[in-house]
Amino acid sequence: MATPRGKSPTFSRMEKHRNLYKNTSPQSCMWRDTYRRRCFERLKNSRENLLQKFRGNDASADGASPGRGSVICELMEEEWKLMQWEERQARVEMKLTHGQMDDGLLEDLNNDVVLSIMEELQRELIAEEGAIIAEYEASLHLAEASLSATVEQLNTDELLCPICKRNPLMLNKGVIFCACGMRINTEQDCITLANVRQQLESGVEQHSALCHGQPVFTVTDALSAQNLVLSCQTCDFLYIVI
Repeated sequence: MATPRGKSPTFSRMEKHRNLYKNTSPQSCMWRDTYRRRCFERLKNSRENLLQKFRGNDASADGASPGRGSVICELMEEEWKLMQWEERQARVEMKLTHGQMDDGLLEDLNNDVVLSIMEELQRELIAEEGAIIAEYEASLHLAEASLSATVEQLNTDELLCPICKRNPLMLNKGVIFCACGMRINTEQDCITLANVRQQLESGVEQHSALCHGQPVFTVTDALSAQNLVLSCQTCDFLYIVI
């Protein structure tokens, strides 16, 4: 049903929102900008905590929604209380130093303006929270796809080179090599391709049990000996394959 003068409820809310901002004092703008900046910084610094809660809720038996927005509510409340405490401390210090105490910025704010600012900021933070979780989910799916591809390669009759992932590994007189240029002398260790396959499977399984990051295979050269190594920058996992 239309409101008087033919304005819709949505239009009326938008008009009220604009009027609130139009009447906002410079002090309110300063508070809004400071509060917004600090909330976004706290969200950025709490990224790991956010993902931990998301992973925990996502793994719950009831299959409920991850409760997005819960971290935002906690974050905004904590930052609001911190700003109030800091202002009280500043006023006390002013009283001790100058013998007078101002009313304070936060006490001077219009309640409707504060509520409107907080509602808008909450929407922005929830959108940012969703973007962080979406980025994590995308990286998780990529890691799972990479793991599946690696396991599938290991289960084929031919043992594909973990470096190039295209050509099969070959063994000749104790030297394991690939057409891509990877070459490791294992003559003294009497290693077979079956041993390499087992080591590759073990390394991949151990890492996937600890981390969802995407590990990489590299050949290192230390103390005149070459090694095929599985490593992950996300969790600092390191595993010597051969």
